[in-house]
Amino acid sequence: MTAGTNTQNIWKRRISRKYKSFIAFAVLFGLLLLLLGGCANVKSTKHYEDGKRYVKSQQYDKAVEEFELTLKYNPNHDQALEALGLVYGNLGMYEKALPYFEKAYSLKPEDKLYITNLAVTYEKTQHFTEAKKVYMHLLAVDKDNELAKKHFNELKEKGY
Repeated sequence: MTAGTNTQNIWKRRISRKYKSFIAFAVLFGLLLLLLGGCANVKSTKHYEDGKRYVKSQQYDKAVEEFELTLKYNPNHDQALEALGLVYGNLGMYEKALPYFEKAYSLKPEDKLYITNLAVTYEKTQHFTEAKKVYMHLLAVDKDNELAKKHFNELKEKGY
């Protein structure tokens, strides 16, 4: 073996070791991210389930706290967003419910329940033009929806 060939082999081994170290680091880093993300998911699920229990027992203040914690760990938890909107809506706090319904709708714009709750809340908050648009979208998703037909036509007759 010549000196040049020997030098090439040494460099190949060094590069190979560095490459293997990099791969090991990347794999460990990926696992760490997965683990941390998984913990956040477990926490958000726990808080969401606790929130649902509080709603069933009509402890709405505690339910709101739990749903907010759900969103802390998973800001796009559409069910927690919807649940917060429903809690506030049931308490007659429609203006507070609105941003939660809007975000849930933005995450799942084809979900009939999310569309319906947003449209109704727009009406309750006297955002009639927006309500009409959302009812129109609901009819595009569910053309036989009687509630949407009725409310859409009422808003149309009122000039919205």
